[in-house]
Amino acid sequence: MLVQSLLAALILAAFAVDAGTPLGPAVWLLHFVPLAFSHLTPRRGSPYALATASSLLVALAWWLAPAGYDGAVEGLNRGVFAGVLWLAAARVVRRTAAEKEVRELNESLERRVHERTAQLETANQELEAFTYSVSHDLRAPLRAIDGFARILQEDYGPQLGEEGRRVSEVVCAEARRMGQLIDDLLDFSRLGRRDVHLADTDVQALVCEVFEELRGAAAGREVDFSLGDLPRAQADAALLWHVWFNLLDNALKFTRHRGRAEIKVRGFLQEADCVYCVEDNGAGFDMRYADKLFRVFERLHAPHEFEGTGVGLALVQRIVRRHGGRVWAAAEVDRGARFCFTLPR
Repeated sequence: MLVQSLLAALILAAFAVDAGTPLGPAVWLLHFVPLAFSHLTPRRGSPYALATASSLLVALAWWLAPAGYDGAVEGLNRGVFAGVLWLAAARVVRRTAAEKEVRELNESLERRVHERTAQLETANQELEAFTYSVSHDLRAPLRAIDGFARILQEDYGPQLGEEGRRVSEVVCAEARRMGQLIDDLLDFSRLGRRDVHLADTDVQALVCEVFEELRGAAAGREVDFSLGDLPRAQADAALLWHVWFNLLDNALKFTRHRGRAEIKVRGFLQEADCVYCVEDNGAGFDMRYADKLFRVFERLHAPHEFEGTGVGLALVQRIVRRHGGRVWAAAEVDRGARFCFTLPR
């Protein structure tokens, strides 16, 4: 800004000096040509050549000046103009060099981004192929284990005795549990890689839809479900459905031993976020181990207390993070839990 102001002041001073000459307007016209050259320098590859040509034109105008002009004043005036043109040329050269450097850096960055993107796509494809292969390779022996254990129960039950039948039932149950683990891991991998398509989402209607689907699992139980006003959000409705399904399913599961289950869903706006919370009066958990909640296969309750594979909350966190939000929990043992997450407004 300082250089531009100085150049403008010099040009205005030269015009002011020319205003006092007998042919002031005519001399002003002579200045427009070098000024036009100066204006063109950013659009040409040889600003110094243009400055040289402009300087020669200024000198020619001085030499051809009519008799009676003050030579010293005119010389100073033309010198100022020539200096302005050369300063402009030098500034253009420096700016062009800086723009070239920035352009090269941008091109290098874009090239690196393309390379990393290609590497990431390749890694995702390899991971997907590996996951698919592992799931199919593991399912076959699991089906065989479950099938042969059932054959033992059906065909050789009397010979097995009570303990043998119990052990074979444990084998079947563990095979089924392993199958569920594989299914949950596949869901975690698939949904975690899926593209997020944001759209205006009616979160309240989505929660009602999820709860209606889960109501069958709570048949015969007394469940007090309270739903507040939930703000709309920019989200991928299909992915968000899994978030609400896992949170509400957990609330129903961990309130199973309550005579009257209480589940509250609330939402509110907070600065740049939409905040949603699911609160229950269930088993709760010890906050000392809260950091394990959102890890894959981590569980804070024994399998014989509450079923599950420990993938649901990990999936919740992954989907929320992919939306640019965060998730957290608070609880007390045997006094319920509260899970909250945010989505950008």
